[in-house]
Amino acid sequence: ALTPLAVLLLVSLQTKVQPNWPALAWIPAAVVVAAWLATAGPRWARLVAGWGGGLALCAAVAAAAVPALRERFPALPPSVPERKLAGWDELAEAVDRLVALRPERTVTLTAGYDVAAELAWHNRHLPRPLCANFGRRMNQYDLWERLDASRTGWDAMFACELERDDRLDGDLLSRLPAGLRDDFAEVGAAQLVRVVHGSTVWRTFLIVRLSGFDGVLDSARPATSW
Repeated sequence: ALTPLAVLLLVSLQTKVQPNWPALAWIPAAVVVAAWLATAGPRWARLVAGWGGGLALCAAVAAAAVPALRERFPALPPSVPERKLAGWDELAEAVDRLVALRPERTVTLTAGYDVAAELAWHNRHLPRPLCANFGRRMNQYDLWERLDASRTGWDAMFACELERDDRLDGDLLSRLPAGLRDDFAEVGAAQLVRVVHGSTVWRTFLIVRLSGFDGVLDSARPATSW
C-alpha cells in the first residue's frame, strides 16, 4: 500500500496524477484497515466502519435499483462522474447499425481510449475498435493493432464525444481530427447521438462513416514517439 503511494507522491510533484491511479494502494490498505478493526481497533471505530459501510451500500443499491429515486435527486452538474457512465448503450447501438451496412469490411475507429473501451465492451460481437493517436497522450492502444495497409479499401466508423460547450453549429465534420478525411476516399454525413436525462443533454457523441481507406493513416502520429 505504501509503495505506490510513495511513488505517486513523487510523480505528483512533476506532473498530474489521475485519481484512479492510487487504487493500487487503496485495495491493500482496505485489507490492512479491516484487519486492524477486527483485531485491535477500538469499539467506536468498528461501529463507525460497520454502520457507515452498511448505509453506503444500501444507498448505492437503492439508487441503482430504483430509478424513481434518482429522479428526486437534484440535477447533476457536468463534473459528476455518473454522467460518464451514461450513453454508452445508445452510442454502441448507433455504431452497430451503421457497421451492419458493410460488416465484413468496416472497422470502428476512435480517438479516445474511453470510447474504444466502451465500444469494445458493448459491441463484443464486432472486431475490437482501433484507437488512433491524433495528438493525445499515449495509452495501451498504441501498443496494439492499428489501422494500416492491411485494411486498404475498408470503411471506418469514427466515433468521438463532443465537448459540453460545443454549440453544434456549422459543419459537424470539422470536429473530425485534422487530416482524417484526406485518408479516405469518401466521407459520409455526420450523425449525432444525444444522451438526454430528463430535460438535460448530458453528453453528445459524433459518428461519421469514412469509406475507402487509402492504406496510410497520415493524420495520426507515429505510435513509436514516446
